[in-house]
Amino acid sequence: MADGHHRGRANRAQRTPLKAITCEYNTTSTMALQVLAGVPTLELELLRIARVEGDRIAVRRGAMTVQEAEVRNTRHSNNLLNLWQSKWVASRKGRWTARWFPDVGRQVGRGWCRMDHFTSQLLTGHGDFKAKLNGFNLAGDSACPCGFPSGNAEHLLMDCQLANQEREKLKLAMRAAGADWPFELEFMTSSEVMFRALNEFAQKRHQIYDFQR
Repeated sequence: MADGHHRGRANRAQRTPLKAITCEYNTTSTMALQVLAGVPTLELELLRIARVEGDRIAVRRGAMTVQEAEVRNTRHSNNLLNLWQSKWVASRKGRWTARWFPDVGRQVGRGWCRMDHFTSQLLTGHGDFKAKLNGFNLAGDSACPCGFPSGNAEHLLMDCQLANQEREKLKLAMRAAGADWPFELEFMTSSEVMFRALNEFAQKRHQIYDFQR
């Protein structure tokens, strides 16, 4: 998969299933979708599989022991995560999502970190936010329903007056978990308890905003 054209095709092939898994919008970058879903880039996964299969062939031919292959298998998986992490850090896209998930390895295997239509919007900043919609010429202005000039995900989370009541519930959940406000966004996705509180906040936000329209 060294050819750039083939790499692009591999990652594009992931978009449809990743959007289904994360309930995300078409405007969200493929890399952000991969991190949200906890699924490595397809190009890297295919490379890992090829190397593992090469080791299996070597074992069958007697050129490598099973134990050596197992050690190398772990190394291949670690290399995949390291390469994926490097790509995520270097990317110019998905920077709001990167504040929630700075370490891609921690997202892999989190069965409880399941996305829904509302939570995924909050974690990517894409979707029903006036500032984002205006950027795609899908809204006449960028203002939040509360009147703030830039209605984006960060404004909603941190200081939208319409979400004050739900934000206080979120703060209580944080304090119960041993954190103070303001906080690192990564903390909100670090445990099932905190992620559930974040999910409830995202769900209520849409009820509040829909009522204002």
